[in-house]
Amino acid sequence: MTGASSGIGFELARQFAEHGYDLLINAEDAGLTDAAERLRADGASVQTVQADLTSYEGVEQLYAGISATGQPVSAAALNAGVGQGGRSWTSSWPTNWRSSRSTSRRRCTWPSACSGTWPPVTRAGC
Repeated sequence: MTGASSGIGFELARQFAEHGYDLLINAEDAGLTDAAERLRADGASVQTVQADLTSYEGVEQLYAGISATGQPVSAAALNAGVGQGGRSWTSSWPTNWRSSRSTSRRRCTWPSACSGTWPPVTRAGC
């Protein structure tokens, strides 16, 4: 589960846990630790990989974390990205453009690497 430190990503992780999945959750921010603790408090088995998926190195970190579990991936939820909320036209365009570009990299780098390098991961979610 990528983007699992808060919001929709955290809720998706909670739903997976409620349905008996062991979790490996990812986010780039420090909120990942708190999210993992909250999921564990509900009885979930949780491992974390703090990595920025806008970079190839971050994707490789996540892959290494998945591989280290020694378990097959039975489902993947790709939710990495930073939502800004509000109306995009109410603030300066350079800020929104940079934020949108960063979110696009998160949503494209990880799935592209996943589908090209890790076919079993993508097939498991289909």
